[in-house]
Amino acid sequence: MIRRDRREHKIQAARLTATRQEIENLRLRHSTRQTIARAWEGTRKFRVDKKVAETPNCHSIYLVPHDGKPLPPFEPGQFLTFSLKLDDGHRPTVRCYSLSDQPHQEYYRCTIKKIPPPQENPSAPGGKVSTYFNEVVCESDLLDVEAPRGSFVLNTSSPDPVVLLAGGSASLRY
Repeated sequence: MIRRDRREHKIQAARLTATRQEIENLRLRHSTRQTIARAWEGTRKFRVDKKVAETPNCHSIYLVPHDGKPLPPFEPGQFLTFSLKLDDGHRPTVRCYSLSDQPHQEYYRCTIKKIPPPQENPSAPGGKVSTYFNEVVCESDLLDVEAPRGSFVLNTSSPDPVVLLAGGSASLRY
């Protein structure tokens, strides 16, 4: 009876320790998100430092802050929101693209694939903004960017293994 009680006590203690660690991890993640959310309000100007062709229809855009201020970190799975003034003269077009590199103090990187016209209507236009990034945006251009955000992120503080499956950067066809 005493052995069973000791075993139960050890199990309970281990569960309590694991729960406390998980709470601490959640606090840390929440704190990081709050810091990122307060990094800047609205948009901030970023200069395209480098544009690298990954394939003929996919480019990585390296962005550095135009104001020279430091970049806040981000979590795996977060994205940047771009506010673009395209040639149509209307209000800005807003699109989000995933950050495609680990955090760096000097730059952010997004990799953007040009979305082609639908197969069933090849004369229709392709993706307006993805085409803009791939065909129009050049090194030294200034872009309006919001701080990294998104809550569907990888928990990097967990000791549990992670399995990631990816199908590539392709538009789905049915």
